[in-house]
Amino acid sequence: MERKLLLKKLREETRNASIAYYNYMFTDREYVKGHPLHLREIHFLSVVGDCSPITITEIGNKLGITQSAASQIASRLLTKKLIEKVKSQKDRRYSVVILTSVGQKIYEEYCRYNEQRTEDVDSCFQDISEEELEIIIQYERTIQKIFRGELAKNTTV
Repeated sequence: MERKLLLKKLREETRNASIAYYNYMFTDREYVKGHPLHLREIHFLSVVGDCSPITITEIGNKLGITQSAASQIASRLLTKKLIEKVKSQKDRRYSVVILTSVGQKIYEEYCRYNEQRTEDVDSCFQDISEEELEIIIQYERTIQKIFRGELAKNTTV
């Protein structure tokens, strides 16, 4: 296949992968029966479970999201009674986030789920060589730079 057609096909597949990823990110899942959560919410719980007690700002930094986005997720998780905000023991001027008992249960279930899921996904790439994986990583980094406007003109809004 000629290069121009290959690049067109690559753009189509990248678009399709982006749509699939978006749909995956914003589909509720029940890691524990009766508690549907978006992936961003479970990632938030994971950070709290790994680093508790932790501030909203620190959670945002670890997730690579704004403090405002982290606060919005925290509000949803507070409503669902999966986290609590308490005054910091180190500095009473600050609030920190901790897991509730239900939040802790979901965090533990998710850790088990995520370990199995990682193994399952990794097995999908068993026929791809390390060299090919390096090329895929290079491609993904290039796509990120393009969409941040670092490489190609007119690629950001």
